[in-house]
Amino acid sequence: MSHDGVDEQLRLAEREALEARAGYMLRNKIIENVLTVDPILQAIHSGSRATSAEEYVSTPDTGDFLLTSSRRLLPLINERDVLAMLQSSMAEDLSATIAELASTEQSLNALNQKNQDLAQTLFALIDQTQPPSVEEVDDPTVRTQIETLDTEVRESKRLWRLTKSIVANVVVGSGVNWAQDEALQELVLDDEDGIW
Repeated sequence: MSHDGVDEQLRLAEREALEARAGYMLRNKIIENVLTVDPILQAIHSGSRATSAEEYVSTPDTGDFLLTSSRRLLPLINERDVLAMLQSSMAEDLSATIAELASTEQSLNALNQKNQDLAQTLFALIDQTQPPSVEEVDDPTVRTQIETLDTEVRESKRLWRLTKSIVANVVVGSGVNWAQDEALQELVLDDEDGIW
Protein backbone atom coordinates (compact mmCIF):
# COMPACT_ATOMS: atom_id res chain seq x y z
CA MET A 1 0.00 0.00 0.00
CA SER A 2 1.29 3.43 -0.86
CA HIS A 3 2.03 6.26 1.47
CA ASP A 4 -0.90 8.31 0.07
CA GLY A 5 -3.31 5.41 0.63
CA VAL A 6 -2.29 5.14 4.29
CA ASP A 7 -2.78 8.90 4.79
CA GLU A 8 -6.24 8.70 3.19
CA GLN A 9 -7.26 5.80 5.44
CA LEU A 10 -5.93 7.66 8.48
CA ARG A 11 -8.00 10.77 7.60
CA LEU A 12 -11.07 8.59 7.05
CA ALA A 13 -10.58 6.87 10.43
CA GLU A 14 -10.16 10.24 12.16
CA ARG A 15 -13.37 11.55 10.56
CA GLU A 16 -15.28 8.43 11.61
CA ALA A 17 -13.92 8.73 15.18
CA LEU A 18 -14.97 12.41 15.35
CA GLU A 19 -18.46 11.59 14.02
CA ALA A 20 -18.82 8.73 16.53
CA ARG A 21 -17.67 11.02 19.36
CA ALA A 22 -20.10 13.76 18.29
CA GLY A 23 -22.95 11.24 18.14
CA TYR A 24 -22.04 9.90 21.59
CA MET A 25 -21.89 13.40 23.14
CA LEU A 26 -25.19 14.39 21.47
CA ARG A 27 -26.91 11.25 22.73
CA ASN A 28 -25.64 11.86 26.32
CA LYS A 29 -26.77 15.51 26.20
CA ILE A 30 -30.26 14.48 25.00
CA ILE A 31 -30.56 11.85 27.75
CA GLU A 32 -29.42 14.37 30.37
CA ASN A 33 -31.94 16.99 29.14
CA VAL A 34 -34.79 14.47 29.09
CA LEU A 35 -33.98 13.31 32.63
CA THR A 36 -33.80 16.92 33.84
CA VAL A 37 -36.68 18.54 31.93
CA ASP A 38 -39.21 15.70 31.84
CA PRO A 39 -40.12 15.83 35.58
CA ILE A 40 -40.66 19.58 35.30
CA LEU A 41 -42.89 19.19 32.26
CA GLN A 42 -44.80 16.38 33.95
CA ALA A 43 -45.38 18.60 36.98
CA ILE A 44 -46.84 21.38 34.86
CA HIS A 45 -48.50 19.53 31.95
CA SER A 46 -49.77 16.01 32.40
CA GLY A 47 -48.67 13.57 29.76
CA SER A 48 -49.88 10.19 28.70
CA ARG A 49 -48.31 8.66 31.78
CA ALA A 50 -50.73 10.28 34.26
CA THR A 51 -52.37 7.83 36.64
CA SER A 52 -56.06 7.57 37.40
CA ALA A 53 -55.40 8.46 41.02
CA GLU A 54 -54.30 11.94 39.96
CA GLU A 55 -56.78 14.79 39.75
CA TYR A 56 -57.74 16.25 36.40
CA VAL A 57 -59.56 19.36 35.25
CA SER A 58 -61.31 19.92 31.95
CA THR A 59 -60.04 22.76 29.77
CA PRO A 60 -62.89 24.77 28.24
CA ASP A 61 -61.28 25.27 24.83
CA THR A 62 -60.28 21.69 23.95
CA GLY A 63 -62.11 19.54 26.43
CA ASP A 64 -58.84 17.72 27.16
CA PHE A 65 -58.04 16.69 30.68
CA LEU A 66 -54.87 18.21 32.10
CA LEU A 67 -53.30 17.53 35.46
CA THR A 68 -53.69 20.46 37.78
CA SER A 69 -50.12 21.68 37.94
CA SER A 70 -50.71 23.81 40.99
CA ARG A 71 -51.88 20.75 42.93
CA ARG A 72 -48.69 18.86 42.12
CA LEU A 73 -46.43 21.82 42.72
CA LEU A 74 -48.21 23.20 45.80
CA PRO A 75 -46.57 20.84 48.35
CA LEU A 76 -43.15 21.60 46.89
CA ILE A 77 -43.84 25.33 46.90
CA ASN A 78 -45.04 25.14 50.50
CA GLU A 79 -41.93 23.19 51.49
CA ARG A 80 -39.74 25.75 49.71
CA ASP A 81 -41.53 28.63 51.49
CA VAL A 82 -41.18 26.95 54.88
CA LEU A 83 -37.48 26.34 54.25
CA ALA A 84 -37.03 29.95 53.12
CA MET A 85 -38.73 31.23 56.30
CA LEU A 86 -36.61 28.89 58.42
CA GLN A 87 -33.46 30.05 56.67
CA SER A 88 -34.48 33.69 57.18
CA SER A 89 -35.15 33.08 60.88
CA MET A 90 -31.82 31.30 61.29
CA ALA A 91 -30.03 34.14 59.48
CA GLU A 92 -31.64 36.67 61.85
CA ASP A 93 -30.61 34.56 64.87
CA LEU A 94 -27.07 34.29 63.52
CA SER A 95 -26.91 38.04 62.93
CA ALA A 96 -28.18 38.75 66.47
CA THR A 97 -25.67 36.27 67.92
CA ILE A 98 -22.81 37.88 65.98
CA ALA A 99 -23.88 41.34 67.21
CA GLU A 100 -24.08 40.05 70.79
CA LEU A 101 -20.65 38.44 70.44
CA ALA A 102 -19.16 41.70 69.18
CA SER A 103 -20.73 43.59 72.09
CA THR A 104 -19.46 41.01 74.58
CA GLU A 105 -15.96 41.19 73.10
CA GLN A 106 -15.98 44.98 73.48
CA SER A 107 -17.10 44.65 77.09
CA LEU A 108 -14.43 42.02 77.72
CA ASN A 109 -11.73 44.25 76.22
CA ALA A 110 -12.90 47.16 78.39
CA LEU A 111 -12.88 44.95 81.51
CA ASN A 112 -9.42 43.60 80.66
CA GLN A 113 -8.12 47.15 80.34
CA LYS A 114 -9.75 48.11 83.65
CA ASN A 115 -8.23 44.99 85.25
CA GLN A 116 -4.76 45.97 84.00
CA ASP A 117 -5.20 49.51 85.37
CA LEU A 118 -6.32 48.13 88.75
CA ALA A 119 -3.36 45.71 88.85
CA GLN A 120 -0.95 48.57 88.18
CA THR A 121 -2.60 50.61 90.95
CA LEU A 122 -2.35 47.62 93.31
CA PHE A 123 1.34 47.15 92.56
CA ALA A 124 1.95 50.85 93.15
CA LEU A 125 0.15 50.65 96.51
CA ILE A 126 2.13 47.54 97.49
CA ASP A 127 5.35 49.34 96.66
CA GLN A 128 4.27 52.30 98.81
CA THR A 129 3.34 50.15 101.83
CA GLN A 130 6.46 47.96 101.79
CA PRO A 131 8.79 48.67 104.70
CA PRO A 132 12.17 49.93 103.63
CA SER A 133 14.75 47.24 103.01
CA VAL A 134 17.94 46.96 105.03
CA GLU A 135 19.93 48.47 102.14
CA GLU A 136 17.76 51.63 102.18
CA VAL A 137 18.60 52.44 105.82
CA ASP A 138 21.29 55.15 105.90
CA ASP A 139 22.38 54.85 109.52
CA PRO A 140 25.02 52.03 109.80
CA THR A 141 24.19 51.33 113.46
CA VAL A 142 20.48 50.86 112.74
CA ARG A 143 21.31 48.77 109.68
CA THR A 144 23.51 46.46 111.79
CA GLN A 145 20.75 46.12 114.42
CA ILE A 146 18.18 45.24 111.73
CA GLU A 147 20.50 42.64 110.20
CA THR A 148 21.13 41.11 113.65
CA LEU A 149 17.40 40.99 114.42
CA ASP A 150 16.66 39.52 111.02
CA THR A 151 19.20 36.75 111.64
CA GLU A 152 17.74 36.07 115.09
CA VAL A 153 14.18 35.89 113.70
CA ARG A 154 15.24 33.41 111.00
CA GLU A 155 16.97 31.25 113.61
CA SER A 156 13.89 31.41 115.89
CA LYS A 157 11.64 30.34 113.00
CA ARG A 158 13.93 27.45 112.18
CA LEU A 159 13.98 26.25 115.79
CA TRP A 160 10.22 26.68 116.15
CA ARG A 161 9.55 24.64 112.97
CA LEU A 162 11.92 21.93 114.13
CA THR A 163 10.32 21.78 117.58
CA LYS A 164 6.80 21.76 116.15
CA SER A 165 7.67 18.96 113.72
CA ILE A 166 9.17 16.86 116.51
CA VAL A 167 6.10 17.37 118.76
CA ALA A 168 3.70 16.56 115.89
CA ASN A 169 5.65 13.41 115.02
CA VAL A 170 5.67 12.31 118.69
CA VAL A 171 1.88 12.80 118.88
CA VAL A 172 1.24 10.90 115.65
CA GLY A 173 3.69 8.14 116.49
CA SER A 174 2.40 7.68 120.07
CA GLY A 175 -0.74 5.89 118.96
CA VAL A 176 -3.01 8.43 120.62
CA ASN A 177 -6.21 9.10 118.69
CA TRP A 178 -5.18 12.67 117.92
CA ALA A 179 -7.89 13.06 115.23
CA GLN A 180 -10.60 13.02 117.95
CA ASP A 181 -8.87 15.57 120.22
CA GLU A 182 -9.24 19.10 118.88
CA ALA A 183 -6.09 20.45 120.59
CA LEU A 184 -3.93 17.57 119.32
CA GLN A 185 -5.49 17.83 115.89
CA GLU A 186 -4.56 21.53 115.78
CA LEU A 187 -1.04 20.71 116.88
CA VAL A 188 -0.51 18.05 114.18
CA LEU A 189 -2.29 19.81 111.32
CA ASP A 190 -1.41 23.42 112.19
CA ASP A 191 -0.15 25.43 109.21
CA GLU A 192 3.14 26.93 110.30
CA ASP A 193 3.35 29.26 107.30
CA GLY A 194 0.20 31.06 108.46
CA ILE A 195 1.86 31.85 111.81
CA TRP A 196 5.14 33.17 110.48
